[in-house]
Amino acid sequence: MINFCEWPNEQASRGGVSVRVLPGHDPVQMSREGALHLFRLLQRYNWCLSNVEGYRSRWATYWPAIKPVERALLVLFVTANCGGQFGRRMVAVDAPVEFERFEYVPDVAPLSARIAREFQAILTLHYGRLGDRKDICDWLHSRCPKEFALLVSVGGLSPALGADVIDPESVRKSSRERFIECGWDRKGASAIATALSKHLLWFYKTREAALC
Repeated sequence: MINFCEWPNEQASRGGVSVRVLPGHDPVQMSREGALHLFRLLQRYNWCLSNVEGYRSRWATYWPAIKPVERALLVLFVTANCGGQFGRRMVAVDAPVEFERFEYVPDVAPLSARIAREFQAILTLHYGRLGDRKDICDWLHSRCPKEFALLVSVGGLSPALGADVIDPESVRKSSRERFIECGWDRKGASAIATALSKHLLWFYKTREAALC
């Protein structure tokens, strides 16, 4: 069960919605447009899971079609409200009344730049609470030493891990670009960059598990 709650009093008049979207933390205040987009992503997610026979084909058309920031926030959203689990259908309650017409409708509107920035800000808040640069470097050095050493050797560590908040997709893109600049073919660069981002994602998942 997932709760959407309108902000009280003067906040509600500005269109805000409070949503428990991050594991282990109080609800996050979202714009009405952002909350609706997340609600519609959830409806599509539920629709995919509602048909045992057609699940794979439905999921294959849904998951690759949405942006990484949408996938990341939807996973957090579901796991935050499902004891750390992803892959079970969820019921939304107390959603704003105008959201109801999208219930059970599997279509998702394209991600706008404004909502993408809002989703990214929420992810930034989340990742920043889970660990700092030293924690991440120690983890990558331990879990994927070869890939981490390659990143250091080509001078890609600061570009990839230099931001205040380090998210897996940014690390993948930055490290891939650096490897290509240094002469790696695109396939090889992508493989190393993907390995680094997957291990970083696993770092965050282990920290999230303690919060669920």
